[in-house]
Amino acid sequence: MRKLTHPTDSTCIRQCLGSAIKAQELILTCYMEEGCKKLDTQLLEEVRYLEKENVKNHKPIYD
Repeated sequence: MRKLTHPTDSTCIRQCLGSAIKAQELILTCYMEEGCKKLDTQLLEEVRYLEKENVKNHKPIYD
């Protein structure tokens, strides 16, 4: 799996990923609602990648 560029944001993404899976929502929507740090272009690409992988695999990406 690709490594997230911003360690400080990875926790937030991981939390949002778990919530998004349960609610079957897009991670990005959760990410913005949780008031996480502003997404830069590179981090946004990572989030979109995680969403795509999650949809493809139908399972949590993080342990």
